[in-house]
Amino acid sequence: CKLGLLDEAEQYYIHLLKDRNITWARLALGKVYFQKKNYTEAEIQFESLVNDNPAYVHALDGLAEVLEMQGELERSQCILERAIDLSPKSSMRQRKLGAVALQNGDYEIAEKAYGDAILIGRKSCFGSLIDLAGLTKSLLSQEKTKEALEAIENIQQDHKNNPDENLYVSLCKSMVCLKTKDIAECEKNLNLVFKNLNKRTGVLNPEIV
Repeated sequence: CKLGLLDEAEQYYIHLLKDRNITWARLALGKVYFQKKNYTEAEIQFESLVNDNPAYVHALDGLAEVLEMQGELERSQCILERAIDLSPKSSMRQRKLGAVALQNGDYEIAEKAYGDAILIGRKSCFGSLIDLAGLTKSLLSQEKTKEALEAIENIQQDHKNNPDENLYVSLCKSMVCLKTKDIAECEKNLNLVFKNLNKRTGVLNPEIV
């Protein structure tokens, strides 16, 4: 079972690190603790790595994630901001910062992070319409309905004939319509959502709503 494999991995890395300081093994051990939901030990491992290697972005990512899981969202955001200062061209890291900042009510940071994630994602295989949803929420939380619609329309130009992407675009438009209380337009976009749902086979990502 998975837990048994994790136990084996934990013992392997502990043995490997007994008389040696191996950075990658310390990171791997932290990830094992995280997978086992041993967040206290994972935090200790990642924090120790960060203290020894302040520019080690993968350790910063791990620390931010374990802090988020423990509900320490403000600390998690600070760590993610440090990681992005060091390595900003990761759409996944920007997305994570956007999500944490959104939970913290730091809508300006969330807006920038999701916007950057969209720009980076256009040039990589890691782009995601989750970024558009996050950007839409961030903008609407700041009463920026015009900017939200512009962002949605810009993305829509890139995905005109993709039912999967059109579904997410319609959902984001419906968020704007709810904010502006445009019931007719909201119904129109929700109908498009249902239409595109019938054309897709995958599971709708719950982060969109």
